[in-house]
Amino acid sequence: MGGIYMLKLKEVSLIYGRKEVFSGISLEIKKGDKIVISGSSGCGKTSLFGLILGFVFPAEGRILFENEVVNPQNIWALRRKIAYVDQDASLGAGRVEDWFGFIFSLQANRKLGIKQEDLIPLFDYFELDKEILEERIENLSGGQRQRLALITAAILKREFFLLDEPTSFLDNRLKKKTAEFFMKLPQTLIVASHDSTWQNYLEKVFSMEKRKWL
Repeated sequence: MGGIYMLKLKEVSLIYGRKEVFSGISLEIKKGDKIVISGSSGCGKTSLFGLILGFVFPAEGRILFENEVVNPQNIWALRRKIAYVDQDASLGAGRVEDWFGFIFSLQANRKLGIKQEDLIPLFDYFELDKEILEERIENLSGGQRQRLALITAAILKREFFLLDEPTSFLDNRLKKKTAEFFMKLPQTLIVASHDSTWQNYLEKVFSMEKRKWL
């Protein structure tokens, strides 16, 4: 692994209202690392991603992204380095083609020069017919939306992937193909999942419940 730390969490605690979600979480993730955050539902995996993305801020401790403390002033610049897939594969509504048109048109993505035809190899790999571009997102199955969300993350070529239960709607064969795809990429990858498929493929597993590497 490289020697550059992409992300550090130092004794981080999170409180919602009066409820402590977790406390004392410390992690050091190097550039290029591929890890799984494991734990049962409700243990705080998604909340941890919310902290990394700056949707919420810790009650105690510090989060550093590329040696910068994450704060309200720098969070927008840091998010531009992250491709995030939430566990609901949120893509909004409307035609799939319009979704990708919107993503490609965002100022942060224009410099990539992505075109619709660049999607086709990814559609082929994730076993989606290109005719899906004409479908409405709200009419798609959970597995189709999940694969489109993964394709969206992949094509943006951000430095850091955060994937939250990204294969929960996929069968075992597609789960393995997805894990193999992201393992081959050079970017840093954190997957929050209790699925053993990811734990079998990725290099390190951090238990939220035990607060340590397994």
